[in-house]
Amino acid sequence: MIFRSFSTRIWGAPRTSSATSTRAWPRWSTRAWRSTSTLALARYLDVRIEHVLETHTHADHVSGHGRLAAATGATIHIHRLGAPDYDHEPFEDGWTLELGRVLVRAVHAPGHRPEHSAFLLIDSERAPEPWAVLTGDSLFVGDVARPDLAVEKEDGAREMFHSLHERLLSLPDATEVWPGHVGGSLCGGPAMDMKVSSTVGFEHGTARSSRRPTRRPS
Repeated sequence: MIFRSFSTRIWGAPRTSSATSTRAWPRWSTRAWRSTSTLALARYLDVRIEHVLETHTHADHVSGHGRLAAATGATIHIHRLGAPDYDHEPFEDGWTLELGRVLVRAVHAPGHRPEHSAFLLIDSERAPEPWAVLTGDSLFVGDVARPDLAVEKEDGAREMFHSLHERLLSLPDATEVWPGHVGGSLCGGPAMDMKVSSTVGFEHGTARSSRRPTRRPS
């Protein structure tokens, strides 16, 4: 299995993560960056880009999925609540993309946006549990995403709480966390770290905004 992450400097330090198994390459789009970098890496690794997975829609920039789809014929996937105008295949919570031994499973994790989804990476020949989760704009290293950009902040915060504690932080402690941003992004809180990855266990115990309050939101 091949796994790569990329960094750009648009709106802080956003990042896009990609993985492949056999000869098919799905590309996760979490923030804008030059699609030519993805195309160049695919040529270097001699793989095809067949799927583009969006964690959520973006209103403040171009994510690059359109250029990739036009250049490669790849299918764009996004949660049905995103309902974008461009051609895509909608998915529901639990949808799984099979790439040989590698499974990519969608986890609906609203809060930042209603359609926001994370993606579990599972190597079926090694273990049934995920070895990594691509958290997009939900759980960052050291903090969590803002809940006030697309919905009322109280509603967003309530959904974010449930997404974190019932969907993401409940994963095995050893699960690697690969978020869509590092420190400096406007999409997260002030405690976001410049590290590009972490683990569920470490973030469960240390992420400032992911700790359980004394009284659970209704």
